[in-house]
Amino acid sequence: MKLGNYQRGMLARAKSVQGGVLTKGPKGKWYINLILRLEVPTPPTGGGKVVGLDMGQRYMATLSSGIQVSGGGVKSRRIHLRNKRAEVRSKLDTGRTKGLSALWERLSGKERRFVDHTLHTLAKRIVDSLEPGDTLAIEDLTGLRSRTVKRGKEARHLHNLWPYARFRSLLGYKAALKGVQVVAVDPRDTSKTCSRCGHCDGANRKSQALFRCQRCGYQQNADLNASANIAQRAGSTGAGRRNTAPILGISTLHRPFPKAHAL
Repeated sequence: MKLGNYQRGMLARAKSVQGGVLTKGPKGKWYINLILRLEVPTPPTGGGKVVGLDMGQRYMATLSSGIQVSGGGVKSRRIHLRNKRAEVRSKLDTGRTKGLSALWERLSGKERRFVDHTLHTLAKRIVDSLEPGDTLAIEDLTGLRSRTVKRGKEARHLHNLWPYARFRSLLGYKAALKGVQVVAVDPRDTSKTCSRCGHCDGANRKSQALFRCQRCGYQQNADLNASANIAQRAGSTGAGRRNTAPILGISTLHRPFPKAHAL
């Protein structure tokens, strides 16, 4: 069995191996997915900061700490895979061949694997940007699909394939291993409320990218403003004594992940 450094590290940390599932990959290779029992550290109390996380389609994640991750590459990849599947599907409707059937089988799980890998990568980078004792505040998006309407086939496709529950699960266990607490807050009006003065007005959201408060004139990237609101709401959830995340200036917005870790 070939092991990478990450897998060796996880096995070294494991208290025990609870079981495993043997699966055959799309290219004929065999993999074993092991279920490990790990000891979760107790988060330090006091002194940690609260970081808000705003999720979206254009930007996969915007943190109130100033980190923003574009989802453009993910969106274009998913559109490409969807169109490829539609092309193969149309050919299968007119006549099946062994080659087309094999291609359809390869494509059927390709997007799911791609999205799952992307979510794992994103969750890891978010958690890596935090310290033990911090609190990560996320939006409570339970029932999101039933509350929102997306127009057009492409928009509905991307909307329905964005697995918020899966992403939240990944964030939860990765954060727990680092001693970071994850709390979910009500996301209502976070996009149109000023994180500086608290004024809530739909007119504050000037565009998809720009937020400008009608009362105090505060101007900020809209997603960053929303993530600051999420962080502030988590500061009053009773999760211990936390320092609410600071309201950052626009100059800190485009602080990227290192190029080697770009999505």
